[in-house]
Amino acid sequence: MGNEDTAPVGQGDYVVAEGDCITSIAAAHGFFWKQVWNHPDNAELKRVREHPNMLLPGDRVTIPEKEEKTVDIAAEKRSRFRRKGIPAVLRLEFRAFGNPRKNEPYELEADGAILQKGKLDSNGQLECPIPPGTAKVIVYLGDERTPHEVELGKVPPIDAISGIQVRLNNLDLPCGPPDGTLNEYTIAAMHRFQRKYGLERKDEPDDAFRNKLKQIHGS
Repeated sequence: MGNEDTAPVGQGDYVVAEGDCITSIAAAHGFFWKQVWNHPDNAELKRVREHPNMLLPGDRVTIPEKEEKTVDIAAEKRSRFRRKGIPAVLRLEFRAFGNPRKNEPYELEADGAILQKGKLDSNGQLECPIPPGTAKVIVYLGDERTPHEVELGKVPPIDAISGIQVRLNNLDLPCGPPDGTLNEYTIAAMHRFQRKYGLERKDEPDDAFRNKLKQIHGS
């Protein structure tokens, strides 16, 4: 069976660790995430990974140089400076047996506080601003408030075997721990996905499989 075949990409002094994402890296260094993600030296990282919150450990990120800004104000006047907020937007989709869990009530908790209450939309999705650097949220779903823990920054890119495993597991197609090994359980889950969505049965993930998996998973 095959092993993880995706090598680290990017350049720069910052080496991505487990659980890192561009949002958390940028916040830790005092930047908006777009300032880091759109930096010219991160062009290769952006092209290959495609999503700022789907990095692999070992990827390298260029952190921009900070620029000083001087503002002249009159000494006798009171001035107020407001720091721009930098919330990240979390988007989640919930399915049961492949079908969206539409209109189900939910509560989203982070760091022990309920950030948002509402109902999933017709696609089983929710969207919620969260503080940068949030490592984990808990979504209490349905009238029974069944807890679903979501670790953020830990979804590998779609071109990695571990990324395929995470997405298949999330779609109720279990293939075991996302260890980056193309084992018999992962291949069996791939076959079930291929059969369900009319793809050619293959033992290796190809572009058609990855694109369809990305579409169905939502990322």
